[in-house]
Amino acid sequence: MKSMSLRVNLMNTKENKILFAIFLLAFIMRVMFFDTSYIIWDESIYLMHGELYAGMDVGYEETFLRPPLLPFLLSPFALLSHESYEILSKIFMILLNSLIVIPVYLLARHINKKAGLLTALLIALLPVSIINSRYVLTDHLGAILALLSFILFFLGTKDKKSALVYAGAFVLGLAILMKFTNMLVFLLILPLCYMLLSKKRTKEAVLAPVIFLLTVAPYAIYNLIKFKDPIYPLTRAFHVVSENDPIKLDFLFYIFNDMFGPIFLVLSIVGIYMFAKQCVLLERKKDDKIFNSILLFAFFSVFAYFVFIAGRGTAKPTGIEWEIERFALLLIPFALSFCAYAIIELSQKIPKRIRNTAITVLLVISFAFLMPQYVRTYTPQIEFEDGLRHVTVDISEYIKIKNITNISCIGNCPPVAYYSQKKIDVFYNKKTLLERGAKHILAFEPIDNGSLALVEKTCNKTRCAYLYRRLF
Repeated sequence: MKSMSLRVNLMNTKENKILFAIFLLAFIMRVMFFDTSYIIWDESIYLMHGELYAGMDVGYEETFLRPPLLPFLLSPFALLSHESYEILSKIFMILLNSLIVIPVYLLARHINKKAGLLTALLIALLPVSIINSRYVLTDHLGAILALLSFILFFLGTKDKKSALVYAGAFVLGLAILMKFTNMLVFLLILPLCYMLLSKKRTKEAVLAPVIFLLTVAPYAIYNLIKFKDPIYPLTRAFHVVSENDPIKLDFLFYIFNDMFGPIFLVLSIVGIYMFAKQCVLLERKKDDKIFNSILLFAFFSVFAYFVFIAGRGTAKPTGIEWEIERFALLLIPFALSFCAYAIIELSQKIPKRIRNTAITVLLVISFAFLMPQYVRTYTPQIEFEDGLRHVTVDISEYIKIKNITNISCIGNCPPVAYYSQKKIDVFYNKKTLLERGAKHILAFEPIDNGSLALVEKTCNKTRCAYLYRRLF
């Protein structure tokens, strides 16, 4: 018995060392070719919120709409210089986002013990994870927290460990404070909550919601004081999914092929089939069959959520349609786990002496298909959107140097507020913009109006920024 316990401990120690090495690899892959060439729209807002939470004046804010946790974490860096704040925030995000390997490992390890480390390696090297880890955004970190909360609930329920259930409730609170759409996790853990009640684990079923409510209570109280409504930002945030923008099957295939590449995509599909057949349909132990079914339920729920979001009026800018992939970040760990499961199971049919070599060759070829995505990942952000980002930085510098104030803006406005460090009123309708009596008007399309005089025009490639002064 002692020798068996020692063997398990040694195995765990070895796995932990390998997992730590994969974490370091993930960090290196995300921090190399470090890029601060451009801060995109949402990044600029979260960075300005961080400054706001640090007690500073900012050019634009959306605290009535955005979750609070990310800017709260960034706010200590805001006390430094503007340039240092940006650099440290990006490095901090890369460090936190590299931790994706841990919940992914825990998820895949349940599916197949050997697949745990392989899945962690896959996510460490996958371009879609790398590029989203480099943004100062809620998507990747929110996916980490959402996945961790689910797997803690899952393991706590399966292994009868109350502490894991309570930890899952706490992390779920953090996940929602990081990204409001992580309320999807409520659906994923619904079967687990039912199991707690059916097994008469009443204490956990009662204390877990209490812990969750205590986690989100400070934010609810803040909203009640500021907006007279404890959930006001949540109700405002979900307007983004109210617009209909249907997608076609070929676009969906393009997105999945872009995220995984052809080989990993096929292996993921094969892995889903093999897992459903071997671990659900043919599994003899009732409890194992149930928990494996819950994993499949979680996967298909997250898949359906992504397809729904992709068909709404969300991020699919012309030329960078792949930006929609940030809404699939919670789906990717499940898909990669099934992919790793397929690789491990299929490799058993290969002679043992060449098995590791065969897997290595397969991985090299699979990642080779993702070379265009690696090029995109490490391309400076300012080079995308056909010159729009260049002109945004240029006009922001002009506004800052000339100390221009009283500005109304339509178009790519939040980054201008961030770079110029000037107060910007943002509009989404040209008529409303012109009716507003601001002294200066900034637009990214020309405005033909006799009451405006062009002060500055800057262009790059096909895009221009126009700064006007009101004549009367």
